[in-house]
Amino acid sequence: MERRAWIDVLRGMAMLLVILGHCIGFTDNPINRMILCFNMALFYFINGLTFLPSKYGSLKNGLRIKFLGIGLQYMCFSLIGIVLYYVFAFMGFHERGHTVSLFKALVGIFFPDGHIGSLVTMGFWFVYDIIVMDLVCLTVYYSCKRRNLSLCILPVIYIICMSLANMDVILRQSVGFLFFILGKQTMNMMKSKIEFRKLSLGVNIH
Repeated sequence: MERRAWIDVLRGMAMLLVILGHCIGFTDNPINRMILCFNMALFYFINGLTFLPSKYGSLKNGLRIKFLGIGLQYMCFSLIGIVLYYVFAFMGFHERGHTVSLFKALVGIFFPDGHIGSLVTMGFWFVYDIIVMDLVCLTVYYSCKRRNLSLCILPVIYIICMSLANMDVILRQSVGFLFFILGKQTMNMMKSKIEFRKLSLGVNIH
């Protein structure tokens, strides 16, 4: 899919709103409340706009590219966050009287739910959700394409595990999926309109 400037602008606006919201800090601030109403949903929507599973050619290649493109960065920044957490704990900057165990902090990278996982890495929860959405959609797409529905057992296992850990995560990701699908459908509609216009003007589509 060719790069579209308006999507980059939309991404930039969403990022700036995240920064603005964190600079304000207080959730009772009316401006911050307004930002929180749609900002994270906008990220899921943009992810749907730009999601094109067919470009990877295979599920294996898609998983590899996704891991190198976003998964590896997520893990690295989470590990950096864990290191900083313990450095600040050692320096006595934590308000709490105890620190999270290293095991729970590491588990929190893969299950950032605050129950089985750790609150230490919860700052990247939206990146985690986007990774999950991409992996689930890639798996389902190539399972249906190759008529190998047995691959769909992987998303089912994940949903069951996360439901047992903390149902709030599944509910949050379900809402995120709705905006993801909305973004994907919006892009499909836009493509259909462009192709229709080209056909109406007698332009050959290759």
